[in-house]
Amino acid sequence: MLLGQLGVDQASKGQGLAKALVRHALDQVLLVSKLAGVAVVVVDLLDESLRPFYEGQLDFKPTKSGSLRLYVEVAALADGKKPLE
Repeated sequence: MLLGQLGVDQASKGQGLAKALVRHALDQVLLVSKLAGVAVVVVDLLDESLRPFYEGQLDFKPTKSGSLRLYVEVAALADGKKPLE
């Protein structure tokens, strides 16, 4: 499932809103995955500056293409891994 680009207003940065938005989206993916076959969540980064957020804080992994596309397995979400903590 492709996660659309999410953003937080500059004035609200540093308050944990971005992480809360992604967590909410991943919670919704878990609900959908119970009804449909969803194996991974994919996100296309706007630029490299977002990589530490998704990889470091949310445990997304880079794709083999080395592009700005990252993914996290739904099974990892269901097992209670880092993104939903």
